[in-house]
Amino acid sequence: CLEHAAVAHGSHGAADCQPAEETAALAAATAVTASDLSASRATRVHVGQLAMPSCIEVPRASTVAEAVVRMREWRAGAVLVPARDGDMSASRDRFSIFTERDYLNMLGSAARLGVSLDPRRVAITACATPSSSVVGVTPNTAAISCLQKMVDDGVRQLPVIAPVATTPAGSTSGAHASAVADADATDSPRGMLVAMLTMRDVLAHFLPGSG
Repeated sequence: CLEHAAVAHGSHGAADCQPAEETAALAAATAVTASDLSASRATRVHVGQLAMPSCIEVPRASTVAEAVVRMREWRAGAVLVPARDGDMSASRDRFSIFTERDYLNMLGSAARLGVSLDPRRVAITACATPSSSVVGVTPNTAAISCLQKMVDDGVRQLPVIAPVATTPAGSTSGAHASAVADADATDSPRGMLVAMLTMRDVLAHFLPGSG
């Protein structure tokens, strides 16, 4: 009987500890931010000029076919398209995103209309989603919130947008002034793209080994 009582007591003790362990795990998970996920991803993917992690990009003069080839080469679900000539380093405040879904929507629309589209002749800028319409997060957004946003909005890529620093008087300081002026003129979010997160990045944090 004593042995049975000891076993029963031990099982209750383990059960009592379980909520505390779950609470600690939840607290640790919610403490991780989009910035932390970005830094973690930088150790697993190619690092380019934009930021760590790098974002796969194509020139704004590219065709849909060229973007799809680029995505296949890098096994990426999306590419960035700068709004200005040059690469993304000059368009962090204003850009577009072209995803697998955009490609499928283009093909689906053409099929419904009975139109034959050649991806080699369709400009990427005609199909990509502008940054002003893209769902994004800030570097301080909690990882769990990033995951929730992806689920709620049905997206697999999240731009990480850092707010542009301003002076106490409200004017933008430094080299970002012209970028913000352009953003204001086009109703784009006030901020600069610093990274891209994917569903894989987020799941790699919550489910180690899945990335």
